[in-house]
Amino acid sequence: MFSTRIAALLAAATAAVALSAGCTGGQTALHGTPQAGPGSAVPGGTTLVVTEKEYSISTSAVTVAPGTYTVEVDNRGKMSHNLNIKGPGVSNWRTPTLSPGTTSRFAVNLQAGAYQLWCSIDHHRALGMQMALDVH
Repeated sequence: MFSTRIAALLAAATAAVALSAGCTGGQTALHGTPQAGPGSAVPGGTTLVVTEKEYSISTSAVTVAPGTYTVEVDNRGKMSHNLNIKGPGVSNWRTPTLSPGTTSRFAVNLQAGAYQLWCSIDHHRALGMQMALDVH
């Protein structure tokens, strides 16, 4: 049932992105869902900003309440990075590879529990590009 709600949420996000940004056939994020372009609106109750750079990941909050979030991943590094998320109801989501200075946005429904965030490019995770996010 939860995966049905996620699928519905992602479908709504896809429709909103297509309406606000036009069907441009851009990059994909999270299980093939079109990625929002800069300035595009993505449904989500609150924005959670994730900043990546060599070799760290930080968020605007390390503890958040359960609910729907617009996750904004900002690559402020000099190398390409991506963001992987794993936790309750999220088996392993990954953004596309983000070039330096680019941003990706997507909507996600976070359940109560612990989530892991990391960059899976090369050995970035082993070099410190990982963190925990608590949802309660």
